[in-house]
Amino acid sequence: MSYLDLDRLDSDDELIRKNMHRFAEEVLRPLSIKVDRMEPRDRVAPGSPLYDAIREMKKMGLHKIHLPREHGGLGLTNLQRYIIDEELGWASLGFATLIGVDAIPFTIAALFGSERVKDELVKPWLEDTEARYIGCWGVTEPEHGSDYTLAFRDRDVESLGRGNVVIERDGNGCVINGQKSA
Repeated sequence: MSYLDLDRLDSDDELIRKNMHRFAEEVLRPLSIKVDRMEPRDRVAPGSPLYDAIREMKKMGLHKIHLPREHGGLGLTNLQRYIIDEELGWASLGFATLIGVDAIPFTIAALFGSERVKDELVKPWLEDTEARYIGCWGVTEPEHGSDYTLAFRDRDVESLGRGNVVIERDGNGCVINGQKSA
């Protein structure tokens, strides 16, 4: 099989592709069109079709496709994950990105978190089919752009100034202040 040749899949991969395409066409694309036609504040309001899309993706386990089986994932191959991502992107780049971003904090916690974090945070997310737990990834700040530009640079952070979001210790806990970009 050549690098991106999806015309010659084995039977398991082809079944995943067909099922994902059907889901993308019948469920996600129509929901995406509804959401795209809504006013921005209504898109995220309770009862928005956005949450219907998240629930449907979570019912299929799509939020855990990048986790290994031993951490609650589906045990998919790299090619199978690629097929799923490709079909989700065909349906709605926004929804494909959303389910991926949802997974970022929980996947990191599943792979590197303490047992307490796994029990209290990851386990409920893995079992969530009602979109009660939705992850996010705040990567931009109004005065700095992407956090990636802060993290992967050749100069030192102090020369760029203090970030907009700051975490400070407060007794045994932490206080987070500031703003990420909307």
